[in-house]
Amino acid sequence: MLRSGYSDFRRWIDFDVSRSNSIALSGHDREAAKQFLSDVHEDLDQLDLEIARTQAILDDLKARRDTIASRTDKIRTALAPHKGLPPELLREIFQHSLDGRPFVIPIRSEQNWPWPLRSVCSAWRKLAVSDYRLWSDISVRLRKWDSQLHDRLVRAIVDICSPTVYSRGPMKMDIDVSGDLGYPIAEPSPLRLLSRFLPCLREVSLSFPSDYSGHFQNEIHKFFSGALHLRKLKINCSDEVGGFNDFRWFDEVPGVPWAQLTALDLSRACQPVESAMQILRLCPRLEVCTISVQTATNHPGIDQLTLPHLKSLTVNQGSCPEAILDHLVTPSLVDLRLFLDQLVSFSEILSLLHRSGASLEVFWCSDNVGPNRTQGVEGFLEQVPTLLEFQMPVLFPTSVLQRVSRGELLPCMEVWKCGLLLDAVDAFIDAVERRLTPGTSALPVLRKAHGCVSIDPGNDDMQGPLQRMERIREQCGGDFKLLGLDDESLA
Repeated sequence: MLRSGYSDFRRWIDFDVSRSNSIALSGHDREAAKQFLSDVHEDLDQLDLEIARTQAILDDLKARRDTIASRTDKIRTALAPHKGLPPELLREIFQHSLDGRPFVIPIRSEQNWPWPLRSVCSAWRKLAVSDYRLWSDISVRLRKWDSQLHDRLVRAIVDICSPTVYSRGPMKMDIDVSGDLGYPIAEPSPLRLLSRFLPCLREVSLSFPSDYSGHFQNEIHKFFSGALHLRKLKINCSDEVGGFNDFRWFDEVPGVPWAQLTALDLSRACQPVESAMQILRLCPRLEVCTISVQTATNHPGIDQLTLPHLKSLTVNQGSCPEAILDHLVTPSLVDLRLFLDQLVSFSEILSLLHRSGASLEVFWCSDNVGPNRTQGVEGFLEQVPTLLEFQMPVLFPTSVLQRVSRGELLPCMEVWKCGLLLDAVDAFIDAVERRLTPGTSALPVLRKAHGCVSIDPGNDDMQGPLQRMERIREQCGGDFKLLGLDDESLA
């Protein structure tokens, strides 16, 4: 019980004397006031003690609550659905989490660890380490080079792959030289990284500046003799401004297992026509090929070549793609992509298709001329009814657009890109709308349609068409745009 209870005197001290400077206490009143102060101090000490006891009780309750909360988290973890996932399903989840990205070494401070699920639990980490597929794609990014770095990289790759069940090595390896390695390049060559793992490699990619093409030309033949399982090869050699290096020697490289390749990418290693054709002759099993051909004139001395398994062909940078197309027979071809410096003749493409008996499904063609009225587009479309994708900046006149709308041309089309004059824009949008309208026909539904308009951005005549395309995007949710001459959206 508090001792500082109120009496009339104490009330007088508390409310009157304490608030007035004109009241002076007598000797007796002063002694009574001192006793009042002592009682107040005792009461304050007693309250502090009770607060301390209450705080200790509260701290104990909080600690007990944290313990119970931690216990509930552990119970929830024990009951978590992912703990019941079978290892086979977890491995598939891990594989998809990589999103096709390789394991990059050396790992630098600005890079994140490649496996985003590593911190979930030790069981997941152990399972991931044992899955060969997660570590089978290695990319070596070189900004410098010396023999010590070679040894460290070899040990790193061995350590990465050795805990796996297979204990073999990577299936894919990319060596990308992006820095100044010095000249001459210190021994052993960066290519020696391949030799340790070639018996298990199925895909190899080599990228290096043209300054080092001589080194790679002299060294590359030494490191492919054991490539028994190699199926895909990519060579990327460009100069400082992104141009193409002349690889006219490449068809003479001994030891490269051309005959077993199913995919070849020489998009950044430019070839004379004769060299390109010689390489293709060495690759009878090719299914996918990307190649760059130098400007060429007619080459009547080149014999015709049949590539029975070739499904996809991409020709880059060549001014005369017919120098390659005229000499090929490709009965399995379904995907043809041409990236050129000048206009292409539809007759050359149709000649290839007729000669081969091929049914083309994907046709891309890009040039540096921009939208153009290439003759023969309507006749070309009439003879390739199997096309699923057509992407080319050739101008479509209104009459052709109307035939596309009715499904007379490109009846199987799902992806469409073409050039347009201003007076054909409405007809293009009409065709898009009709091909998107359910129930109007049995035609496949468009997923993408880009019209490249020969007009400057900001033209007031485009406001109406742009609003129509915006409504189409809102209603259908696909990729439907009107583009300018710079291939940027006009919206």
